[in-house]
Amino acid sequence: MPHKYGSTELPVALLENDGEPAIEAAGDPLLGVLADYAKTVIEFYAKDAWNQVQPQKPIVRTVILDDPEEAFNEATLPALFVFRPQRETREAIEAFEQIADDYRYLKNRIAVHWIFDPLEASQRKVRDSMMDAVRKALDFAINNGRDPSWKVPSDLDNTLPTYDPKAANFGSSLTGHSGADTIKVEHASPGHFVRKMLPPAKSKKYNELKMSIAVEERSIQDLTVISEPQNTLRATYQSPDQGTGLGPITLGEEIYD
Repeated sequence: MPHKYGSTELPVALLENDGEPAIEAAGDPLLGVLADYAKTVIEFYAKDAWNQVQPQKPIVRTVILDDPEEAFNEATLPALFVFRPQRETREAIEAFEQIADDYRYLKNRIAVHWIFDPLEASQRKVRDSMMDAVRKALDFAINNGRDPSWKVPSDLDNTLPTYDPKAANFGSSLTGHSGADTIKVEHASPGHFVRKMLPPAKSKKYNELKMSIAVEERSIQDLTVISEPQNTLRATYQSPDQGTGLGPITLGEEIYD
């Protein structure tokens, strides 16, 4: 098997997507899994309430694995943006932790932004209650790790090795499919996304719910590639003259004459 860091396989393979390399999907599949989970949860818990506000539009029209500052398009709204923040101080949002020689974590954050069109002033209370409902639904489902609304088909087939007996009643495992060890909502805040325009046009504000998701991804090494042969032992040894050394020892081999 390849080395893995969370859900990212090393070396990273480029996938073809309409002739373009889809490094986004190949190199960071966690984003796609989290985005699909979030979209499903939002639709399951808040779609009926949303239909009373804007029945002509889905609650999530588009899922975009990018920063809205880079990929915003009014025609895609309401949109769910899921991405790894790039413009914050990297040291503040990422940290590596070495637990043991072969046990290493990357602790970082993923941003989830739900952006939709401005509502009439008379609908301000409705807007606020919608954001609160979506915020609570995502917090509940993400921190729970499973939700009955999100079921991966392969988890439901008991003839497959991926069969998960919990999936039918409780939903599929978010951490299991994302490759992360932990995924927890850190904070969430409603506000506005401002699309800056060149003068004389005026900037335009859109409703936005911003969430920060804390993620821990573990490095899993392919021991068949990096380990010593099966009949070797890495150990500290001492020679008859009290010298010491550290290295691989082939079992059954005479170290000293």
